[in-house]
Amino acid sequence: MRCRSSAARLLLLLGAVAAGGATVVACSSGRSATTDAAGQASCVAPFLRADQHGRPPEPHHATTLGRVARGDNVTVYGQWYYGGPCQDVNPTGARPPATAVPLVLTTSDGRSVTLASATPGGPDASFTAAITIPAAAATGQARISDDQGHYVKLVIVSS
Repeated sequence: MRCRSSAARLLLLLGAVAAGGATVVACSSGRSATTDAAGQASCVAPFLRADQHGRPPEPHHATTLGRVARGDNVTVYGQWYYGGPCQDVNPTGARPPATAVPLVLTTSDGRSVTLASATPGGPDASFTAAITIPAAAATGQARISDDQGHYVKLVIVSS
């Protein structure tokens, strides 16, 4: 359902609060807002993916790059990396994309290294980042994450 006005959005939010639960309201911008039990709006979080699907991964199920050899290149996709206040609580103008999103590799030995800094752009504040897995990276389970706790999984193998 698309909200046509702030009044329509308010009615949907009030109905959700009266029902006693959280809801997701799809707004005309294509982004979503959530409401807590107190009816406070907050933006849907940005997300990282290992593929180009334009939707967040299922909760607590990060996408995976699979097995990746040391020295190989991988691509990570991000979307909804906006800067500034939430559009749903600041309806006076469009939010600009964030200025930079650090992408950090954390390996099985607990070491972390920043591999890239992605610059979101466009109406959905998205980016595509090509990343090279370091030749000296520890093998085993790993993740590439942003600075907000979103990540994609991978398993680093010997080249």
